[in-house]
Amino acid sequence: MKAKKRSLLKKSNVKKASLQTEFLNTFISDIKRKLQSDDLSRSERRKLQDQLFDVEDELFQIYKRSGFEE
Repeated sequence: MKAKKRSLLKKSNVKKASLQTEFLNTFISDIKRKLQSDDLSRSERRKLQDQLFDVEDELFQIYKRSGFEE
């Protein structure tokens, strides 16, 4: 019974991590697209770069927690 619960929990965690990474990858693509715009002020560009760094770090943490190795 415990093994079945662990298996279900693991599948749930994998699915959750998959959804999170999918969302974060979409968000990263959106930020990169915005950074390509020529009409950004220096502060807007810096803010987007900071967001990009934070999102990429969160993605790395998810990969690390799920045991994914690059």
